[in-house]
Amino acid sequence: MRVRTPLKTRAAQYPEQVRARSFWPLAVGYVALRILLTVLIAALVVLLARLAGLDMPVLVAAMLAVIVQLPLAWLILGGMRRRLTAQLAASAGERRQLRGELRAALSGERTSSADQAAGDRAAAPEQAASDEAASTERAAPEQAGSADPMPTEEPVVSTPNQATRP
Repeated sequence: MRVRTPLKTRAAQYPEQVRARSFWPLAVGYVALRILLTVLIAALVVLLARLAGLDMPVLVAAMLAVIVQLPLAWLILGGMRRRLTAQLAASAGERRQLRGELRAALSGERTSSADQAAGDRAAAPEQAASDEAASTERAAPEQAGSADPMPTEEPVVSTPNQATRP
């Protein structure tokens, strides 16, 4: 029984073949080889039917070729399929990383882990001091019992026909 490995692991299994964003030539080649295999099997079925003296419609031969090429392509093109899977996994990982960096940049977070680690070490004393100052400023009005700086009265709006209230 064959154990299926996750895509991330597959990309690590074939590092020499993995080049992100270059999976299209391999994908096109893989599809072309599967189509070629289907056409060759259909031609072989038609040729064998004619040699046997049977009249085989091309559409029936094509349907039979599609069915026969599925397991054959799995066996014959297995290495190419694994390389393509590894390249797709690498490309998806790169897209995921770029998307994460973009989201981090849009939300104002740091994107590089090295920059973040260096910035965290440098900003730690400053951050602690600014947090302490902010908490002191928030607590100061409450402790002093001072009045609210904003008046709670509604503003008086005067119109030309109405006298203003003091």
